[in-house]
Amino acid sequence: MKISILGVKWDKYQCFRGGANKGVDMIRRELLSETTEININGVDLYDTEVQELGDVEPKESANIVPLVAEKVKNATGLLVTLGGSHAISLGPIKALKPENFVVIDAHADLYPKDFHEGEWMKHPPNTLSQENITWCVHQEGVKIHLIGQRVFGPVEEKYMKDNKIEVSNIEKLKQVKGSVYLSIDFDCLDPSQFLAVGNPEPNGMDFQQVIDTVRAVADRIVAVDFVEFTPFPEDETGKQLN
Repeated sequence: MKISILGVKWDKYQCFRGGANKGVDMIRRELLSETTEININGVDLYDTEVQELGDVEPKESANIVPLVAEKVKNATGLLVTLGGSHAISLGPIKALKPENFVVIDAHADLYPKDFHEGEWMKHPPNTLSQENITWCVHQEGVKIHLIGQRVFGPVEEKYMKDNKIEVSNIEKLKQVKGSVYLSIDFDCLDPSQFLAVGNPEPNGMDFQQVIDTVRAVADRIVAVDFVEFTPFPEDETGKQLN
């Protein structure tokens, strides 16, 4: 199996606790570690040919899409993008144009791009951010499949109702047709399982639930990203990932 790995070091406007850009190198190191064994649907992800695409470090969110697009031109096999803020997902989405966006996350991230509310939204209006990433992907004509979401604002709930978007489940995912871009936000996990995220939420998923979700769409995945791992300042080696 061939995979291409790209890091996107962007965490500006990350709400509550920031620092997800520092997680990119830690995720990469753990993903490529000889002690990491991942087997999904009979595919051993350790037995892979890895193409390293390096990192991009956008100065502003508007730079994410063009910088990622330039890197993705050279990708072979499964594209694995490491964040960073969840905002980085739009880069590979626009480059690859998948039919489906399966997003495992605690939050719906369906605030319209021009919506802004209070100090907790640190990005300026009309700026790509983790709060509006799924909304932005939906504007690209990609079908949205939410998994693990448990926090919704009234604006998001209305958008979901108006656009017939719902929190899905494994059985429904098995029926999804077409190419899948899989996005895994670490805050999908319950804080008792994984706390090193910028915005943890209670009543989350466990590791087995995440694995089962991946298995449900594994044969249709064209790309995957891992985002919002936000290491604690005292954790210089990424021990939480172990």
